[in-house]
Amino acid sequence: MDLRKDLSLQTYSQPIHVYINKNRLLNLNSFVIAEHFSNAGYVPLWEGRRGFQILGASPLLAFRGAHICNPKGQPAHLVLRNKAFFKQLLEQEQIATAHGLVFSAETREQAQAFLSSAAGLCVIKPVAGKQGKGVTTGISDITALNLAIEEALAVFTEQAELLIEEQFCDAEEARLLIVNGQCISAFKRLAPAICGDAITSINDLINESNKLKRKNPNECRLLIELTPSRLRALAKQNYTPQSILPKGEWLKLDDKASISTGGYTYECSDQIDESYKLIAERAAKLAAPTAVIGVDIMAKDFTQPANHDNYIVLEANSGPAITGHQYPSYGKAVDVVASIVNFCFSTRQFLPLTDTKLKVKVNIFVPPTLDATPMWLQLIKLVISADCDVSEIVPPHQLTLSTSEKNLQRIQSDFYQFFSQKNAALVFSRE
Repeated sequence: MDLRKDLSLQTYSQPIHVYINKNRLLNLNSFVIAEHFSNAGYVPLWEGRRGFQILGASPLLAFRGAHICNPKGQPAHLVLRNKAFFKQLLEQEQIATAHGLVFSAETREQAQAFLSSAAGLCVIKPVAGKQGKGVTTGISDITALNLAIEEALAVFTEQAELLIEEQFCDAEEARLLIVNGQCISAFKRLAPAICGDAITSINDLINESNKLKRKNPNECRLLIELTPSRLRALAKQNYTPQSILPKGEWLKLDDKASISTGGYTYECSDQIDESYKLIAERAAKLAAPTAVIGVDIMAKDFTQPANHDNYIVLEANSGPAITGHQYPSYGKAVDVVASIVNFCFSTRQFLPLTDTKLKVKVNIFVPPTLDATPMWLQLIKLVISADCDVSEIVPPHQLTLSTSEKNLQRIQSDFYQFFSQKNAALVFSRE
């Protein structure tokens, strides 16, 4: 029985977050942090769509996603990108991991031999993969292995190394978020699944699930798709996309619970035994001084204390998707952004902004359900009042200007006195 039977899907009213993420205007993990800073009176200056810096912060405070960049360089976080190397570090710390080996397309016979000797099902993943892409679970024979290898190589065309591991079966997967060495939130990853009603086809049930996903700021682009591996899994159960499930029957579409490929999140920090939080904190230390780390753990039962046989650490991520904690599919949201911002306040000085001139592009992002005209007109008034040097105007959402740091702060403050951050975003980007 799927645990979702007893849970209620969360609904959110954050149109600006949905709009920004759905249209890939800015990285949402970065944006929710930048929004917090601007609400406190600080000025984020964006560098492209993925990251920003805070004007006046000393030393430099810059984000890429939820990752806090180190101006002196931060080689420690690079260990997390190589799953095989990080696995070795975990094992040295006596932290449990899955048994596996690294191979390439040219040495796939090593993977075939590993599969033949494995006690059960296996998993294929790219060594430097991310977001669950190129990962195939439930591999039991050579044909499935070769298909999984080709699919992984198709996703990562320049990826020479793959990892085959014994699948940790009958277990749950959780992401534990570590900020400054402390676990502040945990959610379980739930594989994409649908519940039959004896009327609607599998394909249409997926479409209905995706309609709800489109309203969640974190999931609006992370929809359920029937990939080749999922179609093969359906066929093994004698289902097709047109099949109709019995009423009340839950069908898991994938053993892989990746949010990026249509999975769900269940915030359940209070249901995770403290031993797993300590393990996650130990794993995060291996990438010190990286401050924000997401550690992925599988366990037979997260309510029971960890021992070397009932859990494994899958990987850790130095740029974790924090919006899964802010906007979980199920469970109570956790304000993880506040913890990240508070860490920044404890490690940085914030100097008064100066008369130093900057050339910036100013954008107003407004959901299509709202009229942007009043916001645009107010912005123009504020720019004229600040005596900015305007070089380009693209009404009703963008202009390019040169002005001081102080003026940017004043324009931002005055703009949000008129308009809610829930409905509009004023964004400064370096030109």
